[in-house]
Amino acid sequence: MTSDSTFTYLDQARRGDERAIKLLVENHQQIVLSITWKVLGNKEDAEDAAQETFIRCFRNLGKFKGKSAFGTWLCSIAYRAAIDLFNKRKNRNSRVVSMEHDIHQLKAPCENPEKGTESREIKLILKNAIDALPSADALMIMLHYYWDMPLGEIGKILQISENNTKVRLHRIRIKLHAMLKELKETPSA
Repeated sequence: MTSDSTFTYLDQARRGDERAIKLLVENHQQIVLSITWKVLGNKEDAEDAAQETFIRCFRNLGKFKGKSAFGTWLCSIAYRAAIDLFNKRKNRNSRVVSMEHDIHQLKAPCENPEKGTESREIKLILKNAIDALPSADALMIMLHYYWDMPLGEIGKILQISENNTKVRLHRIRIKLHAMLKELKETPSA
């Protein structure tokens, strides 16, 4: 969705056009669900937080001034909705990690089946390492590398400076590198 069409749909949505609202939800639902999933770690809570995200978004649509991209504004709402839900359910001490959510990304067809299996194994190892990170770190990796989001936008979502985003992302990469190196050096049973 181009920024011009997004602003057109936003104007229509502000006037209550259900088709425009539906299109905005459909075009942003995957990234919202990805964010809430990374923070909360399970499908049901992620879907609840995603629903809350869109409710908050459309209730406050009049407050969106366009100073940042609509997607950035929506992602920051998603992040806060997920954190709010996580805090409400504090009896969960850690994120629950499920393999089924991202497994579709591991099933890319490949001409060489041997190479395809190796590629899927590497992706699975990397995914497990990312899932082992604290949720905010995993979210930064996902936004930057999976969604190609610029560092400035990630900073706006997480409410930190762009410089702080760069530093944190660098530290997360170092942490991931160490985790993967340790995995590589651990003999398999």
